[in-house]
Amino acid sequence: MQNRAVFRAYCLLLVFLVILFLGVSMARAWAIPEPGGIEPQPSDGWRLVIHQSDGRQQEYWLAAETPAAAEEMPGWQLNEPYVPLRLLAEKDGASLGWFEYHNGSIHTGAAVWWKDDKGVILLPGCSTVFGVSQSASEPLVQNMPEHARPLLLQDVLCLPLQLLDALGLDYTLQAENARVDIWLSGDVTELAENETDEQYYNEEKAAQAQIKNVWQTMQPHLADFWAEELGNQLLAAAETSFNPALSGRTQNIFLAVEALHGWQAAPGTDFSFNQTVGPRTPERGFELATIFVDGEPQPGYGGGICQVSSTLYMALRQTELQILERHSHSRPVAYAPKGADATVVWNALDLRWRNNLGAPVYLLCQIEGDRLRIEVWQGNAPRELPEIFKI
Repeated sequence: MQNRAVFRAYCLLLVFLVILFLGVSMARAWAIPEPGGIEPQPSDGWRLVIHQSDGRQQEYWLAAETPAAAEEMPGWQLNEPYVPLRLLAEKDGASLGWFEYHNGSIHTGAAVWWKDDKGVILLPGCSTVFGVSQSASEPLVQNMPEHARPLLLQDVLCLPLQLLDALGLDYTLQAENARVDIWLSGDVTELAENETDEQYYNEEKAAQAQIKNVWQTMQPHLADFWAEELGNQLLAAAETSFNPALSGRTQNIFLAVEALHGWQAAPGTDFSFNQTVGPRTPERGFELATIFVDGEPQPGYGGGICQVSSTLYMALRQTELQILERHSHSRPVAYAPKGADATVVWNALDLRWRNNLGAPVYLLCQIEGDRLRIEVWQGNAPRELPEIFKI
């Protein structure tokens, strides 16, 4: 019994030491209270001193570690400190929101900083900052220097010092002493002490609602910005609806959509729906669903994928891409207008087209509820595709 108690004590001690080690390692990544008596150097880290309006100061370390992808980031400087955005928001009383951003070829995220009825939208790796004021009818766009880009470092959004101006924060940099001083715009600590938990919750809830409104307002501006930034262009899009309760048919639609999503054609390349989707067999996950043979319904593997080929054809008809092969159904279909459908049969009937444009073309697909959407884009497909399924 005594040996068992000793064993449990050793196990608890080991778990405590592991948690302590992980906690210290994670905390040291970007900002932790500074240990006294150690003077940092630029190669080791920076001393961050945050000044409150009542004269109080708080000190932190800023690590100088370089992420593996840093060499690909234009303007990244090893001797330049980057400050965690969340730390600044907590100390300055600002509210933060983070949003995943999917639009065509763009799959990224964005942070919204909100304080005193003013918002700032920051995009990782992007030198453009969007400023939004509640009193302004149009968002204010401020272009920052090329080297002033927020970076996701170990999944923490960090800002170069130049971008602190956009947040209304003053700072000084003493490179010789590896020290950064930031002055807050208000004394949020004293205000927080006089607030109840309910007041704080209501204020934060209102701020998050405003942040969401800012984000929604900025969607058209972000779409225009990225289209100009990357040179990508949405050529066409088509949508159809299906019945998710038909599980076999829905499964087949999902498999076909996954095969099309992100498919890219260089100029002069031909597209074959059958070759892209592949044979419709149970070994590949396709299920039995209703198909039509000589106009008569019967079960068949892959039933439902003709809705995917028809949705794609409806989008292609809006472009100047060259259609090489297309076949209509033997009877009208509910999901496409007459003459806008495209049936496919493995090794028999295909939907084929050629990229006769002078730039790459790629496909993006999205399923939301009972809606299937296929987009045809001109440009280079993103390295990280947006999610197919949208909640």
